Amino acid sequence: WASKPVTDAQGFLARLGVTHRNIPSWLATRNLRGDLVIHSFSIAGVPLGSLRSHLAWQGTSVQFAGFELTLPEGSIQAQGRLSVASSAPRYQFTADVSGFPWKGGYLDAKGQFETAGIGTDALQNLQADGMFSGENLSLAPQDSFEKVSGGFHFSFKDGWANLRLANVQASQGDEDWTGEAASQNDGKLVFDLENSGHQKQIVSTLAQDDPANAAGSGGQAGLR
Repeated sequence: WASKPVTDAQGFLARLGVTHRNIPSWLATRNLRGDLVIHSFSIAGVPLGSLRSHLAWQGTSVQFAGFELTLPEGSIQAQGRLSVASSAPRYQFTADVSGFPWKGGYLDAKGQFETAGIGTDALQNLQADGMFSGENLSLAPQDSFEKVSGGFHFSFKDGWANLRLANVQASQGDEDWTGEAASQNDGKLVFDLENSGHQKQIVSTLAQDDPANAAGSGGQAGLR
């Protein structure tokens, strides 16, 4: 069966009206399986692509298996659980992102994602942790890397996209750099890297932009 996006604030989940203290009998005894198909999936008005998944709904728990979101470029494979035992639905997923275009190259990532709420609340409450790797990334006009990898933590803490990268390993020609990175509330992503006693700071951006024009939007690099 097919369903409209459940992130709509006036959608099905928003109308359930269930709480920990009052779970309707029809929901407590719910037991069904089906296929979820959303041809145009979006979050907070941002179109992402088509979504398909097999689901098993038992009581207040919905298990998603074979979850696949096909992006304009790249894809997300996931499995997880949605709980509607309270007025704020809770989501817990493990996901693999492959072939996501960024900074002239591609990113792969694997991690744990969880959030709660409906619509924009679900986006604001998002927390994610995992590992990433990328190839042929131009982080700034003068700084391209054949390979970049590390761990990540992502949230919307303080109301903006808060990304932290740890144990960063970056290969640039015959040089191997290590360090960390953090986003700022203006959208910049600042890398602090070290190689054989030399330090390098790269100011990039979270947005997918043209590296050749990054200097105009704050992209820069410096050695210390």
